[in-house]
Amino acid sequence: MKNSIEIIKYETGNKEINMKIPPGSTCRIKGNSGSGKTFLLDTIVGLQSCKKGLIKITKENLKKKDLFINHSKGNINAQKEYFKNMRGLISYCSQFGYVGNKTILEILELGFLNKNTKNFDDILEKIGINNICRKRGQNIKSLLASSLSGGERQRIFIARALLTNKNIIILDEPTSSLDQKNSKKVWQVISEYTKNKLLIFTTHSNISIKNEITIDLD
Repeated sequence: MKNSIEIIKYETGNKEINMKIPPGSTCRIKGNSGSGKTFLLDTIVGLQSCKKGLIKITKENLKKKDLFINHSKGNINAQKEYFKNMRGLISYCSQFGYVGNKTILEILELGFLNKNTKNFDDILEKIGINNICRKRGQNIKSLLASSLSGGERQRIFIARALLTNKNIIILDEPTSSLDQKNSKKVWQVISEYTKNKLLIFTTHSNISIKNEITIDLD
């Protein structure tokens, strides 16, 4: 399965963005606060519609090629249909995930994951979730996410994004609540498990990913 994203005449502030993000590539969206980074990610996912321009996402396999478009001239039904299709293609980790009164496992299961999911134990160990549980003498079935710090909660949502079997991974400031040392470790895990996937991200962390594409909104 190959997925590509094309941003055409997308306007943010005084800038027009035209960019094609090929299958399996890594794209950093950068810009100052208020430049529209999160809005662009939300538009790709389908939570927002384009104010101007359009987003084209192509899903291609050996048998057929599907095209999905989010554009400024679409009606509300078209927008809903686009978002519905994106739920099957994109795993999105926003800045602030809602935890409610759920355990770590229950939050992971919202991504249709279970302990039989490929790489489940490996990712939870490498991302630091197992260690969080061990320090408290609990496990993912019993530990409430609401009792965790912001950085610890972020690890849960990053793990869920990586474990979900989607070809497009979108991460919005996923390590903003982590210190530089831990942020670097988590980004190493992200890089390891997004190989051959299309990764789009925003971050203020001082990290560098090989061969990344950059969209500058400033």
